[in-house]
Amino acid sequence: MAFRNVAPMGNFRDAIAAGSPPDLSGVRRTASKIGFGLNTEQALADGGDTGVFFRAGWNDGQTENYGFAESNSFVSTGTQISGARWKCPKDMAGIAISRSGLSSSHRDYLTAGGAGLSLGDGNLRYGPESALELYYSRALAQSTTVSLDLQYLKNPGYNRDRGPVPVIGLRIHRTF
Repeated sequence: MAFRNVAPMGNFRDAIAAGSPPDLSGVRRTASKIGFGLNTEQALADGGDTGVFFRAGWNDGQTENYGFAESNSFVSTGTQISGARWKCPKDMAGIAISRSGLSSSHRDYLTAGGAGLSLGDGNLRYGPESALELYYSRALAQSTTVSLDLQYLKNPGYNRDRGPVPVIGLRIHRTF
């Protein structure tokens, strides 16, 4: 996948030059953001329930993001194993690792006190964000699964002064 988005976006370098703390809303104009993404998955066994994946992506990192995650580059890989291996065919277990980063202009903007959708407190000591994730999904009934998710985040929010942070999640999925 490749993309080119054209929208009103603030440029990080323009916001830094405009004043302190930098503010993207004051420098928004029609701009473009280019990037690419790659996703590959390979089923290995168990009707496709056991397999591996690899994902990577990049964008130019010159303008503000309009996405859930403020990231200018990422790579992740992992595997999922079917519970059929231990006589629980509806269960799944998985492990994944990821690493994401920010462009130099995005880092400079946040270091100067700029704020984005989910980042920015003026105290950025940059480090790429890394995560290790483990999960187990247990089928309780035909229509209900419960998943325990464990994550270990290094440099959350791209800040070496934050974390590492362990995160525990519980998800209940029910279909009707």
